[in-house]
Amino acid sequence: MKHPRPNRLLRAARERGGLSRTELAEAVSLWLARRDPRGRDVAFDANHLGKIERGIIERPRANYIAALCAVLRATEAELGFDHASRATPEDVDRKAFLQAALGAGAGALIARHLPEYDATDLVASVAGPSGHYRRLSEFVPTMELTPVVEAHLRLASSVVNGVLPTRDGFAALTEAAQVAGWLARERDDRGTVRRHFAEAMRYAERAQHPLLTAFVGLGRGTYAVEIGDYRVGLHLLERAQWQLKESSGPDAARANLAACQAVAHAEMGDRTAAFAEMRRSEALARSGRGELQWPWIFAFDAQKSARYQATTLAKLDDLPAARAAFAASTPSTMAPSPRAMAQVDQAGALARAGQVDEACALAQEALAVGERYGFERVVRRVRAFRAELPQVTRETATLDAALADTDRI
Repeated sequence: MKHPRPNRLLRAARERGGLSRTELAEAVSLWLARRDPRGRDVAFDANHLGKIERGIIERPRANYIAALCAVLRATEAELGFDHASRATPEDVDRKAFLQAALGAGAGALIARHLPEYDATDLVASVAGPSGHYRRLSEFVPTMELTPVVEAHLRLASSVVNGVLPTRDGFAALTEAAQVAGWLARERDDRGTVRRHFAEAMRYAERAQHPLLTAFVGLGRGTYAVEIGDYRVGLHLLERAQWQLKESSGPDAARANLAACQAVAHAEMGDRTAAFAEMRRSEALARSGRGELQWPWIFAFDAQKSARYQATTLAKLDDLPAARAAFAASTPSTMAPSPRAMAQVDQAGALARAGQVDEACALAQEALAVGERYGFERVVRRVRAFRAELPQVTRETATLDAALADTDRI
């Protein structure tokens, strides 16, 4: 008798996302229902998910796997599904054909050779890579990933506009444009960021998905704040907050937006408003009302809350509180880009408090990350930090030498 093999990878991915079995099952059901041409409910619940995690069901149906990968933003291999050895020949043939059609990059090819294509499979084929690229962007050098993401965006645009001009199609296209915008942001390519974020908003509006529109608004608002357009950024964030309220978005999403608004107020020097938004963010994060829904599928946990608090407090020059919050955010577990940006914020607060040597050492750590991954926005932030330090010490001289090396690369 063959004994079940627990799928520990799937369970670990679920727990990393802060989701219970019930929450993940509901997110999967919602993802599938939104992509069903007839809008039918999907019979996927926590009991079924538990059987998959315990290994009683080794490989669920293809659409369940696609949904799990999309919701958890992972590949089949990362979720413990050995597609090559367990897929049926029919499943392999259909997927192979879709991949070949997508690889050719023409919606017309799909329409010609697959007139009765499965819309759910096609949306999953278009949407799947965006989630994977977003995860990769945290660890793969930006210049290596950019050509692939830009090519996928062109491909997704061709497919959606050619054969899949549906709400689900435009929702998938929104995510592709958003990921391309995020990568351009890391490269500090402002023109491309604005272009892709504007595309993402147009696609989100065509998808008629209020939560998605608010999600895009969050990206646009935080970027505007980051480049110094504080009032514009705050306006975009407030509009996104209103859209979430109108659509009954989950409290985790509202907590995230409130935390971003706190940063915007801190940049503008408004301590009262910044602290009010921080308190609101904490209260919303604790309440946990509302189910997580795509694209807001990850919990706004204590670690993420602490990261935003550290940034807000650093900008308000509340150094002791900023350092405590930064430590609570567990920087060793952060992705490279947000960690480096948080380090520069901490360095600024340290320098303004007179601790220049420690500040420069922290800024140099951030600079090393920026160079390694091609995060030009991190490099720019470190340069701006150094420009605010008129004095020359041994540590500033070391930082100056490191910055000079970036010019020669």
